[in-house]
Amino acid sequence: MTDEAVLSVRGEARQLVEPDFALLHCNLHAVAQSKPAVLDLLGAQQDATTAALAALGGVARSVATDRAPLTWSTRSVTSYPERSPEGKLATGRFVGEAGLVVGMRDAGRTTASSSLSPPPQS
Repeated sequence: MTDEAVLSVRGEARQLVEPDFALLHCNLHAVAQSKPAVLDLLGAQQDATTAALAALGGVARSVATDRAPLTWSTRSVTSYPERSPEGKLATGRFVGEAGLVVGMRDAGRTTASSSLSPPPQS
C-alpha cells in the first residue's frame, strides 16, 4: 500500500516600494537668425543646465556613473529652418533642439532640481 500526499498551495502577494530612480526627458529649445547662432545658443543653454546639475552633485552619465545619485546625458541635437504657422513659408530663422535626460536616484535631490530654471533666450 502506498500513501500519496498531495499538496496544493495558492497565494497572492503585493508589495509597494519607493521608486528606485526617475528619468526626466527634457528638451532645450532655441531660435536664432542662423544655424551657427542657434547651435551657440543651445550650447550655452546646455552648459548652464549641466552646471546647475553639477552644483547639485550631478555628473555626466557614463558606464562608470550609471548608478550615481544624479546624472545627465544629451541624446540628440538638431536644427532646422523655422516655418510659418501654416508650415509653407520659411521665416529666415533657425530652430534648434537638444534632448537632455536627467536621471535621479536620490529623492532628496528632486526638490532641489525642480528649482532649476532655463537660462533666458536672447
